[in-house]
Amino acid sequence: MDLLIKKSSQSMIRIGFVPLNDAAPFLIAQELDLFGDYGLNVQLSRELGWASIRDKVATGELTAAQSILGLPLAMFSPESPSSSQPFIAPLITSLQGNAITIAKHFRDEGYQTPRSIMHWHRDKGTARPLTFAIVSRYSSHHILIRQWLKSDGIDPDTDVNLVVLPPPQMVHHLKAGHIDGYCVGEPWNSIGIMAGSGFCVATSAEISPYHPEKLLMISRQFAESNKDQCVRLVAAVLEACRLCNQPSSLDMMSRVLGRHDYLNLSPDILQDTLTGTIIRQNNSKLDTSRDFIVFSGERVNVPCSRKRNWIGKHLTEIGLLKLPESSKASLLNTIYSEKLYQSATALTEASAIPPQPSAA
Repeated sequence: MDLLIKKSSQSMIRIGFVPLNDAAPFLIAQELDLFGDYGLNVQLSRELGWASIRDKVATGELTAAQSILGLPLAMFSPESPSSSQPFIAPLITSLQGNAITIAKHFRDEGYQTPRSIMHWHRDKGTARPLTFAIVSRYSSHHILIRQWLKSDGIDPDTDVNLVVLPPPQMVHHLKAGHIDGYCVGEPWNSIGIMAGSGFCVATSAEISPYHPEKLLMISRQFAESNKDQCVRLVAAVLEACRLCNQPSSLDMMSRVLGRHDYLNLSPDILQDTLTGTIIRQNNSKLDTSRDFIVFSGERVNVPCSRKRNWIGKHLTEIGLLKLPESSKASLLNTIYSEKLYQSATALTEASAIPPQPSAA
């Protein structure tokens, strides 16, 4: 397939991202001009949180975005036919990479389990309920913190208060005492630890190993009107995912992520957050037998039935996906379709564009 397409001949594709480590494939694709190698003219847009991503892709202000796993379902309602669903998600860009951080004073006083924290909170007679923050009701973070709470006999619907906050605001609200803990992606757990406010009690690799985490979400209208460009977009991000999973790319990724217009943090700190080093040094009891975050590997990036079923099962249990099984399966298969992924994989194999890990 001919890739010699001038970027100037293509319309601008605006891609949103949230300042998190797992935005790396999108940032690397831009910095190494992988988008340009696939004939795409891309502009990245840093967004505060997932509500902004959802709304801007839905209205067309963004063409595509880094996304949490359930966001393509967030605008679905039983009254709307699946054909009107405004998003598709043809590529998984990472697995795992989240953690649960609690206020450090709990650790200092010997309380680290959900039940002991709840009992401490009740004994103190605190005015507000025990409160944990998540990034979205449609996120893996919501699923993970519910699993963590339920593992110790705590009902997440009645015993605690779950609130939604953008990832960059988690540390501030923990330090201010507005929340008692949070589930978020890196580097915001490590930043909470380094600020002296937080203590990590669990990672997503421990709670639900290799769960689907972030994905590439694309406007359905754009995908249907620009199929060739859409395949190229998926191919470029897939190339970046493969590059991000190489240990030799760690230094380059840290420097790119650290840019002031991306995460604006020290590359040295980001190296440790990408490998989970700060979290694991903070709590020696955490499991270190698995990778902290996974960007690529066998079947990692394909939106396969196992990942679709994981998403559908847990969002149904939470009460966010109320559909008959047959309708649910059809909806999930339509949104998390493998067709574009397969076309993009074929394109990357045909193009054999060698990525160069040398971003400034």
